[in-house]
Amino acid sequence: MPDLRSYKPEAIEQAAVNYRAALQRKALNDLEAVMEMQHFRFLGKEAANWMLDPRSSQWFRFDGSIWIPSDPPVGDLQGAADIPWATAISPEELERIMADIFGEQEEFYGDPPTVLSALMTSLHKAYQEGVLSSEDVEDLAAEQFVVDVEGKAWTVGLQSLQWYRFEDGDWRQASGALDAQALLPLMRWPEQCENCDEPLNDQVICDSCGHMQSPSVELEREQAQVEFQTFLQIGMGSIPEAIAEDWEFPQSYPDLAIQAGPRCRSCGAVSPTGGIYCNQCATALGCSQCGAINRLEDRFCTQCGTELILLGFDL
Repeated sequence: MPDLRSYKPEAIEQAAVNYRAALQRKALNDLEAVMEMQHFRFLGKEAANWMLDPRSSQWFRFDGSIWIPSDPPVGDLQGAADIPWATAISPEELERIMADIFGEQEEFYGDPPTVLSALMTSLHKAYQEGVLSSEDVEDLAAEQFVVDVEGKAWTVGLQSLQWYRFEDGDWRQASGALDAQALLPLMRWPEQCENCDEPLNDQVICDSCGHMQSPSVELEREQAQVEFQTFLQIGMGSIPEAIAEDWEFPQSYPDLAIQAGPRCRSCGAVSPTGGIYCNQCATALGCSQCGAINRLEDRFCTQCGTELILLGFDL
């Protein structure tokens, strides 16, 4: 599944304004201008698919078979995490937000269920507010779990915020209340890599050699040690719930009004390149009325005002 982020419709519309500004200062070539439009497709409430034409700021909604021009969607949308025209959070702001989520390190050695539940709730909120992408949240969540005296790992689902227990090789939603008294204190991670001895800087996966560390857990019974080792081998790094729903964008696209160049006066073909000559017969291209060559993004001839040929696009 692609890396997703949560956006408000107003932020997406502002990204479209930034996109048009990039076109005006010729920061994008013709191919880039079309390809960047793929970033303006989104998943809304009730799994509705949306797309914004960044040239006109017209919203389209997919009704299951065709795209319909629509009013802006209500509520947050999920879309690609790397929309280049969306406002980015500064590194300083992100660091402050992450500090708010994780708090002071010593707080993580208090009541394990309360701490872990609060942390996962904060990660859930960070995704909903567009602070962290789905991959960021899921990577962080995969490092968070507690262990009971039987050696079984527990964590909280990112969407339901309900408790899960790892058993029989998979995460299973807990049928009863979590017994805090049966849990071990939250484990401490090694300060140096177990494989290459490089400093970890509070990371679970070593930057130097890629080795995933094992937390320090004291278990009295042999069977509990077996359970925990099983989790480390096949369960560690997994999560019971993804933060975002599975999403497959429809195969079709809206008939977006993309200027594709003037129609050839000789053969009638419309050039998709915005070049000077027809890509079918090599006749010089130009406005059908005055012959002027217009830019790819122009909707009307800059010399005589004639409306230019517009095409939909298929990526």
